[in-house]
Amino acid sequence: MWSITNGNQRRSMDKLAHHTLSPYIKCDNRKSVFVQPQRRTFVGPLGRIAAQLAATVAVVFSKAFMQALSQAQAQAANPKAAAENIIKKKEMDVAQAYEVLNLESGATVDEIEENFEKYFSANDPDNGGSFYLQSKIHNARNVVLADLHGDTESEDTSA
Repeated sequence: MWSITNGNQRRSMDKLAHHTLSPYIKCDNRKSVFVQPQRRTFVGPLGRIAAQLAATVAVVFSKAFMQALSQAQAQAANPKAAAENIIKKKEMDVAQAYEVLNLESGATVDEIEENFEKYFSANDPDNGGSFYLQSKIHNARNVVLADLHGDTESEDTSA
């Protein structure tokens, strides 16, 4: 190994290297003062993994940000449609409404009101019930009644 040395190391070199080479260069297998051995630690691989993870997270967040930005620009172009999408409520399916009220599809108004009162009072939040379930029952009643009135109107017009 060839390396640059200081004066004290030059004196300790063997005679062949001392006489044949420049006084500041030595030729032996000993390590120089200026060259330190590399220590093997786990910081190198862990640092590489952390850098890859940080790069992946940055890419994911940048893609999500760009998508959100494009959606915001599209909504800014047509604010009325954006507001309608926010305000629009998803109405319950008729089959699901009958299932919530535990009714068959040919139920009468009296059966609908009877089951509604039974389930609505059973889920009263003041008696330990759930407001969410109570609102589902209320929506189910409205959908079933609308379906029932829609069917009777179509039957009246066909007769």
